[in-house]
Amino acid sequence: MDTPAPHPSEPSHRRVADEAQVRSWLKLRQELAELNARLEYLRLIVSLGVRRIG
Repeated sequence: MDTPAPHPSEPSHRRVADEAQVRSWLKLRQELAELNARLEYLRLIVSLGVRRIG
């Protein structure tokens, strides 16, 4: 017996889960890019010998 195909306008549960996973990966990638930028900034500050005032 064949299972009827879902209506094309209704997203499947798998597609919704896949889209949520992609959003999670994109958020993580953005967070890692921000952390990397902060690390590079700190490396630059250290290499210039800048000391914290205050």
